Amino acid sequence: MCLYKLDNFKVHKYEGWQVFTQVDGHLTPCMRRDYYYNECPVNEWEEDIMAHILKTGNSLNTYPTGFHIFLRKRDAELWEESGICNNSIIKKVKFRKIVAKGWQVGRGMSKFMKVVVARERYIID
Repeated sequence: MCLYKLDNFKVHKYEGWQVFTQVDGHLTPCMRRDYYYNECPVNEWEEDIMAHILKTGNSLNTYPTGFHIFLRKRDAELWEESGICNNSIIKKVKFRKIVAKGWQVGRGMSKFMKVVVARERYIID
């Protein structure tokens, strides 16, 4: 999941939504770039340890990696419905240390989804 375009909107609440894969009752990352994680911890802060620079989908603008978090639950639902991963589940998360803000376009969709990229997240059980 990469941002299509960057933006500088204000974030008023440091909570959002993420789509995970559920395997044997455990949460694992849905997106390929996160596959180095075996299991996503719940009810504790986790830091993204990847150190890459990504490019937006519509330009040569760059931003650092982090956890991509939907600010609107409906956007997470649309992403999940696109079939991007199997056995998916949407979880509410808290986040901190925002490194980028912008808009994502889902596979086969024309709707822009509001996303923040954060270095740390906390999955709420």
